[in-house]
Amino acid sequence: MQDMHFVTMALRDALEQHPAERPAILRGFHIVLNDQVRESGVQGVYEVQSQSHPDSFYDVSLHHCDCKAASSAHGGRCLHRYAVGMFRRAAEYAVTAASEALAPRGLVADICDPTRRVARELAGFPGPTARHM
Repeated sequence: MQDMHFVTMALRDALEQHPAERPAILRGFHIVLNDQVRESGVQGVYEVQSQSHPDSFYDVSLHHCDCKAASSAHGGRCLHRYAVGMFRRAAEYAVTAASEALAPRGLVADICDPTRRVARELAGFPGPTARHM
């Protein structure tokens, strides 16, 4: 389950970008809140639980959904695509917040950049320890 604060921020973004599609966006928001989006194992593709058939899942990316409603939705943006968009955007917000929280301690650059970590260790500066992660 994603942090409610970040999902709400993603909802706000979607509503600002596509105000005329509010009903589909709100239904997509409901899907994310109910933890009905999961990674499929294929990069950029997610499995989103059907609202009308809970035993079924749709394969969804930012540009495609295989549900019936997608073909008639404005721009192909069905509630499942909105759910995936908000799911991804909330994750981006969470990563940004974590990076900003760790940056003052110099941990993000060390974790994300192995070259810098090795250079710090060679210069005698300790790297991040398990208790900092």
